[in-house]
Amino acid sequence: MFFEHTGNRAVRKGDWKLVSASPGNKWELYNIKNGRSELIDLSTQQRLRVQELEKLYYAWAARSGVLTGLKTLAQAMHFSARL
Repeated sequence: MFFEHTGNRAVRKGDWKLVSASPGNKWELYNIKNGRSELIDLSTQQRLRVQELEKLYYAWAARSGVLTGLKTLAQAMHFSARL
């Protein structure tokens, strides 16, 4: 499941949810099975999972036209690296 609304964005896969308050902010990772209140950010302990979910998000965003002007996954990932 993916969403973007006024700069807020997220991707959810299984028990994991990757969220960002706006495109300029860093990603935060939560295990919603173990912490439904999303108080413990696991992004520093689960860097590979963050990368996996971020890649999924940008692939969806490129396909959906969420990122205006970014037509490929490579362009979207390059955009992400600059944030």
